[in-house]
Amino acid sequence: MKIVLDGLKERLEAAKSRLQKAQAVHAAATVELNAAIQNHNVWNLAVQLETTAATTEDQTSASVPVPEVATQGAAADSAATASADSTEESINRTELVREQLRVHPNGMTTAELWSALKGPINNRAYLYSITKRLRDKAEITQRRGKFYLKARPVEGAKEAKEGGLEGSPIHIHVQ
Repeated sequence: MKIVLDGLKERLEAAKSRLQKAQAVHAAATVELNAAIQNHNVWNLAVQLETTAATTEDQTSASVPVPEVATQGAAADSAATASADSTEESINRTELVREQLRVHPNGMTTAELWSALKGPINNRAYLYSITKRLRDKAEITQRRGKFYLKARPVEGAKEAKEGGLEGSPIHIHVQ
């Protein structure tokens, strides 16, 4: 019995030794993996920043007006124009969301809106802010995860209502 026990103890020591070597190799590989991941993330971020800077520079160079000699009143006008341009962009994006919902009367989920408007709207969070603004203004509704554009009353219907034609029956004569 003692011979069997001694043999098992020897095998246990050998297994412990193998386990310690494997754990050392694993720790070294984990350190190497973490260093590679960090290196990848750094270079990925650098590429993203340069890409963003290049597209911003291209957009800025395309939309930069020729500098003029300006007075105080002209500077205020140019500031108002710049804020109006940024407002037009947001109105334009909001109109793009409205247009998508007009084209899809059966409703669209946020993911479907995002895939349809990925180019004009760069940030998905901005899409959520547009849909929230439209919901707050009661221009769209959300049911079962889909957004629907609310129907607007027709101008003629409003005039008919004001003219007292609302309750009058419509008679159609068929000959």
